[in-house]
Amino acid sequence: MHALDQDLDREQGLDQRADGPDDLVVDPCPVNDERITLMGLIVEAHGHLSQALGAELERGCDLPLMWFEVLIRLGRSPEQRLTMSQLAESVLLTSGGITRLVDRMTEADYVERQNCPSDRRSVYVVLTDRGREKLQEAVAVHLEGLDRHLVGPLDEAERRELDRILRKLRGNGPVCAG
Repeated sequence: MHALDQDLDREQGLDQRADGPDDLVVDPCPVNDERITLMGLIVEAHGHLSQALGAELERGCDLPLMWFEVLIRLGRSPEQRLTMSQLAESVLLTSGGITRLVDRMTEADYVERQNCPSDRRSVYVVLTDRGREKLQEAVAVHLEGLDRHLVGPLDEAERRELDRILRKLRGNGPVCAG
């Protein structure tokens, strides 16, 4: 067997047994499986973009990326408000995590809590005037970063294809307001 074929077999999780070249077995731990590689690329791309865009938001308008995520979700929601549980789900935080984050953002006067008149158990997180101003400032910084790190490296056809693929992968999962 050619060395390149052996490398390809190893990458696909196939290996040769000692008793003959035709007796192939599946590697019990195929770390080079293309599915693992694909997921790794998604995680790495997300990490790179989050790090670069987050640093630019911090530098450009003194706003952490997670705070921006909250502001953008609220800014794109009907009446610029979401319940705590809707907000937690949309930014992928636990109920405790969103409570602490909303506490800090309330102290900064970017959001406020409002009781739900029809359900006393629910609390809305609502964008304040100061929060809308900060969101407008942050969106300008974020759009420049998106042009540099996401849109710029891709041509129009690649952007359309990426959009199609990501929407397909998101499937029927929770749709974030944003």
